[in-house]
Amino acid sequence: MNEIRNVAVLVEQSNSYARDLLAGVLRFVRQHAWSVYIPEHDPSLLNQTWIRDWNGDGMIARVEADWLAREIRQSDVPLVDLSGSGRVPGVPAVISDNRAIGELGARYFLERGFKTLGFITDPKFKWSRDRCDAFQQVCEESGIDCHVYESFHVFDKGYSWGQEQAKLEEWAEGLPNPTGVMACHDIKAKKLIDACHSRGIAVPEQISVLGVDNEETLCELSNPPISSIAQDARTAGYQAANALERLMNGEKLGPTKIFVKPLGVETRLSTDVFAIEDADVASALKYIRMQARNGINAADVIAFTGKPRKQIESRFKKIVGRTPHQEILKTRMEFAMRLLQESDFPIHEIARRVGYEHVTYFAVAFKRFTGQSPSEHRELTQP
Repeated sequence: MNEIRNVAVLVEQSNSYARDLLAGVLRFVRQHAWSVYIPEHDPSLLNQTWIRDWNGDGMIARVEADWLAREIRQSDVPLVDLSGSGRVPGVPAVISDNRAIGELGARYFLERGFKTLGFITDPKFKWSRDRCDAFQQVCEESGIDCHVYESFHVFDKGYSWGQEQAKLEEWAEGLPNPTGVMACHDIKAKKLIDACHSRGIAVPEQISVLGVDNEETLCELSNPPISSIAQDARTAGYQAANALERLMNGEKLGPTKIFVKPLGVETRLSTDVFAIEDADVASALKYIRMQARNGINAADVIAFTGKPRKQIESRFKKIVGRTPHQEILKTRMEFAMRLLQESDFPIHEIARRVGYEHVTYFAVAFKRFTGQSPSEHRELTQP
């Protein structure tokens, strides 16, 4: 009979990202003999002196406070860090690929034709700085102007909500129209939308807003609802638990870093616009985004615009870089990848949901697009 191991998981649970981390740990725990202790409150805010005397076997933690790092170092138990802050050196870390998140956000706006972009960062956190740096790098490589707003954190000395919001409003008012702005997370995106409302700035027509974390309730409560980059927190939680199991089995992982890529963008009304001067191409793109999963083809797109086929296809490819057919395929396959990663739908159901009547045709198209069969992609991306 396997010995039951006592493991502490120090992850605050106030947002969906953290809860999905726990869900990923749970998936691993169901396969192993673990007894898991989870503190009742946010571990970064309370005095966790119990850690020094705790006689457990291992720990998974988001170490984002210096004092918490000190307590954990004194405990001398195997640790996997979920923060990537580096406050506990020499231990393995499972980290969101924050550079990939920043790059994804920038390219999302570029595909919509924006010539000016912005980023709202919280410089207090390394993950936010990494997202901002990658976002700026894509802008620089693409010859795009990028405006950065460095926000204050609620725990910064002298922080004032009113002053911070006034500064954000002033920054937003000074942006060219249209501008696509990515915030380091959904709460900052919501604050930007509130600032735009205060100054009479139209969202998404003048400023298009993208968040990170896909906190569904928060995103849907906003007016308009916030488009957001979905992270793969469940995979991160599972990978962290797997790394801790290896540590407790005596493996020496050292400062290994496991990067988990984002799932993609959940598009809502805050980015439901294309900053493309060619109205026909912008209209065609929007039609594809809305109808690609319903089995449309390039002829349907051309008919929707009411313009000659050769003319639309030429203008579309020049501006977007793909033909209407290629854009339909890309939209379908990206949605299929999300479903394979996030859902337990059988593959024939996923084929139907992305507009294919026959699962065989879907499987061939998917492998041609990704280099993997649908089942291979699911096996490699689901924890």
